[in-house]
Amino acid sequence: GITPDEFFLFAELFCKKAVNDGLSLVAKENKTGNVVAFSIAEDFTGEPPEGIEKINDKFHPIMALLNDLDEEYKKANRVDEGEFLHLFMIGACGPYRNRRIVTTLVEKHLQLAKAKKFSGAIAEVTGPISRHIFVDKFGFDEKLKINYTSYVYNGIIVFESIKDCSSCILVEKRF
Repeated sequence: GITPDEFFLFAELFCKKAVNDGLSLVAKENKTGNVVAFSIAEDFTGEPPEGIEKINDKFHPIMALLNDLDEEYKKANRVDEGEFLHLFMIGACGPYRNRRIVTTLVEKHLQLAKAKKFSGAIAEVTGPISRHIFVDKFGFDEKLKINYTSYVYNGIIVFESIKDCSSCILVEKRF
């Protein structure tokens, strides 16, 4: 239920942070130079972008779910700055989906993480496509999961309508 206008501020905040961090990637079409896919990454110990408190309330359950997974992981595992590249968000524009662009971005991110001396990478897979890419193609290990049908935010099971995947899973790949 998030509109494009509501998404804009969220995207703007994370894109500015991504530029400052220097760890994110975009894929551009050769002919036009238009961005056709993106991947936003950060140090797993990094802070949220400045201005995050201004995002629409509709994002709060999503951010809370991801934060809960991340914090549970950090409780069980000591994580130092510069240890894990966090692949936060990845996607491709409609006509460019199913063309291996996202897979190529993940591959490039893993190369970047190694070049920057990270010990591994972490991501949260939210559906069957991201699970297939991270777990099946790149061998990420499933570490923690939260079932959508049991996740309660402010007294409401906010993700009960998600049917194509049962849970959000934190995955890890060590180098």
